[in-house]
Amino acid sequence: NKTQITNLPDGACQPSWSPDGSRMVFTSPCRNRDIDIMKGSALFIINADGSGMMPLNSAPGGDFDPDWSPDGTSIAFTSVRDNIPHIYLYDLDTGRASNLSAPTSNDRRPAWSPDGKLIAFETTRLGSLQIWLMDPTGAEEPKEFTPKDSGWGRFGGLAAHRGDDPGQAALLRRDLLPQGGPARSRLVHTRPRFHHAGVAGRSRGD
Repeated sequence: NKTQITNLPDGACQPSWSPDGSRMVFTSPCRNRDIDIMKGSALFIINADGSGMMPLNSAPGGDFDPDWSPDGTSIAFTSVRDNIPHIYLYDLDTGRASNLSAPTSNDRRPAWSPDGKLIAFETTRLGSLQIWLMDPTGAEEPKEFTPKDSGWGRFGGLAAHRGDDPGQAALLRRDLLPQGGPARSRLVHTRPRFHHAGVAGRSRGD
């Protein structure tokens, strides 16, 4: 059964569940979901039953593309508070957001690796759209994610694929089911439109 969780006049989109499934973070307003840059938007957290909605500490410009970390302590998201898309990390304990991007880089759509050690993201650092990896602690410099095995590469259950067009990229996450069951692939990023893996009212992996 589907249960409506939000009822906002400007809509709610881009949901991402907390690891324990008790809460989700989402973006609002969502007047035009087909655009890449959601100016004027902000992030909100809400309980799974629709109670306790609270805004995160957003800044002018627009915050969107949230992805809850596997350990539940932080949320990666895209922000244009610096007048250019950058990847930010929101610490749920301190309520502070830190910029993970280089000053002039155009980065967006973060996606955590299952072990929480890396964040995959889209960038145009080298001109065309690419998928890169960054260390959320900042200990290592971001690097390009290089697909292997005829266009596919994997790290910790995350796979990236490039089409023939250098401007096309897709990022998928593979979740292994308990007791050695088959893996499920969930679309995380794609071009030219982005589709989130999480769907409001459904658990991760459905």
